[in-house]
Amino acid sequence: MVIFILSRHVRAAAIMQAFRPTRKEVEVRASLVETVSKIVTNIWPDALVQPFGSYATGLYLPSSDIDLVVLGAGPETKQEQVAALKRIASALRAAEWQADDLEVIANAKVPIVKFRHADSGLDVDICLESRDGLLSSALARKASRKFAAYKFLVPVLKKWRA
Repeated sequence: MVIFILSRHVRAAAIMQAFRPTRKEVEVRASLVETVSKIVTNIWPDALVQPFGSYATGLYLPSSDIDLVVLGAGPETKQEQVAALKRIASALRAAEWQADDLEVIANAKVPIVKFRHADSGLDVDICLESRDGLLSSALARKASRKFAAYKFLVPVLKKWRA
C-alpha cells in the first residue's frame, strides 16, 4: 500500500514538474511585471502594481496570463477607472516594446486593460483598485501551505481544463 501511494505521489510530482515554467519563462514574467509597473508609476508615481491570480501564487502554467492590479491610482467610479485604464493603454502603445491585441474592456464588472506582450506572447490583464484578486491569491497561498497536495493538484486541473 505504501509503495502504491509513493508511486502515485512520484507520478503526480513528475506531471506537475512537466507543467512548470522554465527558469527563463519565470524571468520573462518577472521582467514584464516590472516593466508594466514602471509604465504605471510613470503615470501615477505613488501607485503600486501587484500581481494576483496564478502568477502571484506560483500556481501558473507556461500558458497562463498575468493578472495585475494597480492600487493608489485614485479612480473610484467605474467611469474614472475606464479613463485611467485608457491612460495605461495609451502608455502601453507608446512603450518601446509592442503590446498586441491591446484593448480596454470597459463594460466588464471590473474594467480591465488587456494586451499580449509581443516578444513573449504572454497575455496581461490590468485592473484598478480591486482587492478581490489579492484576497483570493492570499487564500490560495494559505491553502497551498496547509494542504501539500494543493500545489500539485491546481496545475494538473488547470492543464486538464485547458
